[in-house]
Amino acid sequence: MAAIGLAALPTLAAFHTVPAAAQPAESGLFVLLVDVVDPSRFEELLPAHSAWLHAKFEQGIFITSGGLGDARALAMFHAPNQAAAEALMADEPLYSNGVAKHEVLQFTPRFINAAFAPVAGFASAAETTVFESPLPAEGLFALLVDFADPVKFEELLPVHVPWLEQKYEQGVFVASGSLGDKRALALFKAASLADAEALMADEPLNAGGAVVHQVLQFNPRFHSPALAAVVTGGQSTELAPLT
Repeated sequence: MAAIGLAALPTLAAFHTVPAAAQPAESGLFVLLVDVVDPSRFEELLPAHSAWLHAKFEQGIFITSGGLGDARALAMFHAPNQAAAEALMADEPLYSNGVAKHEVLQFTPRFINAAFAPVAGFASAAETTVFESPLPAEGLFALLVDFADPVKFEELLPVHVPWLEQKYEQGVFVASGSLGDKRALALFKAASLADAEALMADEPLNAGGAVVHQVLQFNPRFHSPALAAVVTGGQSTELAPLT
């Protein structure tokens, strides 16, 4: 999103900023977007996928994984860099057997709720603004954003910033940031998909044609302890790394 990572906010008591120097230099936070393309073989490969997935949680690599509705899924994990992240995902059974397509995208969170701070600590060096508002025990949603018009983007940025700021102050947004140069991701809370879509309906960049949004319900099935404060109230199972 526009203000997800490109604009500074005015000084507020409700947030503090973590400077880039506080982040690890050789670290990256990554999002894995999955599309199932051959559902006829999904059940056959599910046991192998589950074993692979659990091993990644036990190794302390994966942070969360779950569905985004029919035939789609999202996972978040950390790796030193893009090449290492892609190598980690190369032997995932659904992907390696042609049942699913993967996109591995580096996520750079710029604004976060304090509950997301343990996860943001895995991200590559970047200045991160942390909001202290409590999060409700509601459903978790993903906002996938594609930039459509750079000119409108710049024009609408000053309007988008206060909109985003307000959502963080209300405890709606969990994290937001870039997925490279032309895409972005936000995680936020809402009671239902209808409520989630209504919350995003007046977002200035989307309403003004600068970006295109997808609002998707994210149903985490597994999470690491780092995400525990975010998934409170859901059905996700915590999988702690082996020690």
